[in-house]
Amino acid sequence: MRVVALKPGRVTIHLNVMMKATKYGSVVDFSDHLDLEIFEELRVVKPLHYKASTLLVAPFTHTYLRTNKDSVSEVKYSVMGSPEAGWSITQNTALTSNTPVVTVNRAGLVMSHGALGSATVLVNSVEEFGLRQTLPVNIEVKPVSLYNAEREDQAAPGSQQSYLCSPPRHGPRLGRHIPR
Repeated sequence: MRVVALKPGRVTIHLNVMMKATKYGSVVDFSDHLDLEIFEELRVVKPLHYKASTLLVAPFTHTYLRTNKDSVSEVKYSVMGSPEAGWSITQNTALTSNTPVVTVNRAGLVMSHGALGSATVLVNSVEEFGLRQTLPVNIEVKPVSLYNAEREDQAAPGSQQSYLCSPPRHGPRLGRHIPR
């Protein structure tokens, strides 16, 4: 038998088996029950572009990690390999120096520093009924190789034409944009 949970909560599954004994003609009745408690899995909800893979950030940036359990349980953030995480494996490995790749505070603010490399932030959730969940969040710090920003302006007030300006690698470029 396979049971599929549709939403968090509690459910009791009852099993009743009636067997007719062929030799003596009597009926044997077996019954049992199973209590299940279904809980929601701990997952990252912000930043929105994190989808259970690696969170890519640039050096000297910061972002908040938010989970679906932040408002309903005690959530702690720590970098794997740091003393407060309680792990003996050093995971916070920089490619260029011994400085940490990222740090995280109690509010879930992840800050990258000048070092390039990868780190794992552990998100620990403890609910009031004792359920403990741990979620590793892989963070990779890489330099920015291309940044594209566009701005659309109208050529003249009331005009239907607009110009699209973007800063390319070798100086500014001005191109004509055809309205939709």
